[in-house]
Amino acid sequence: MKRLFIIFAFVFMVANVFAQAPEKFNYQAAVRDQNGDILDNQPVSFRISLIQGSVSGTAVYVETHHDTTNQYGLSALNIGGGTLVSGSMASIDWASGPYFIRVELDQNGGTNYAIMGITQLISVPYALHAKTAASLTGSVTESDPVFISSVAGGISATDTMNWNEKQDQLTAGAGIDITNNVISTTGSVTSYSAGDLAQGGLVFWVDETGQHGLIVSLVDISTLYVWSNVTNSAVGTTNDWDGATNTTAITGQSGHTVSSAKLCADYTNTDYGTGIYSDWYLPGVAELNHIWNNFYEVQKALTTDGNPSTIPFVRGHYWTSSEGDASSAWVFDFGIGGPALSGSKLYGTYVRAVRAF
Repeated sequence: MKRLFIIFAFVFMVANVFAQAPEKFNYQAAVRDQNGDILDNQPVSFRISLIQGSVSGTAVYVETHHDTTNQYGLSALNIGGGTLVSGSMASIDWASGPYFIRVELDQNGGTNYAIMGITQLISVPYALHAKTAASLTGSVTESDPVFISSVAGGISATDTMNWNEKQDQLTAGAGIDITNNVISTTGSVTSYSAGDLAQGGLVFWVDETGQHGLIVSLVDISTLYVWSNVTNSAVGTTNDWDGATNTTAITGQSGHTVSSAKLCADYTNTDYGTGIYSDWYLPGVAELNHIWNNFYEVQKALTTDGNPSTIPFVRGHYWTSSEGDASSAWVFDFGIGGPALSGSKLYGTYVRAVRAF
């Protein structure tokens, strides 16, 4: 009898990750005699065993194959597709390795097997283990300490349910419509322009939307009033463009009792609009400059509105809320169209109130 030996070659079929992983993998062997000559077209039998733990471990799966080598002496087996002797491929826990494959051969195609070799399965068959992700059972315990300590770690299924319920309960304000994730305006929205009479006074400046701007009072609050009774210390926090903040700073100054800023803050008016408008203040230099920039619209509206109590601007000085120093403050001259520094905060001149909308 010729002595035979085989050269092992493994070709493992990896399942498509989007499909069910097969309980099989391929095995190929080249059968040669002791001289190295190929035994072509030779009937052969194999007994394949998958052994767990070590080369001398327990065989968890055994099957047999009957094949005939091809013209090159090759025999191709589909392990998992042979004649079952014991065990089950489906029940193998590939994560509990290592695993070894033992190959036994009968050169005549019978059942007189001789061990040809034992080889450890390194990695490819463990692709079969990936299929367990398709049938995850039980709960998943998050063990990432960064996630656990974050705000997201405290979000529960109840929190998510409540959020999903409440996000559909938004209530649109007047003139606003919310449909799904689209927010839009409904009905008519009033836009203003310089020269409009509205909200207790006269609009003299608006932003690009026409929805927000500045309104000046229809009358002079005073024709002869001091800037402030405090003339020995500076407020120190006034600016040219935010009369509302300036007014609060002036009236809150230590020792303050009377001022043009307080005169404006105490003013109320209900003309040209519903409600009582009481959020007036002494304007800054830049705010009065807006009036000058639209002086045509302002003076025309104040002259022709038909209200005998309405008073146009005089060609003179009006107090601003912009401070110069401890003893002086800025006025705006509507005779020449620009600011000037007064010599004293006790100087008596015109006062006009402004409010924002």
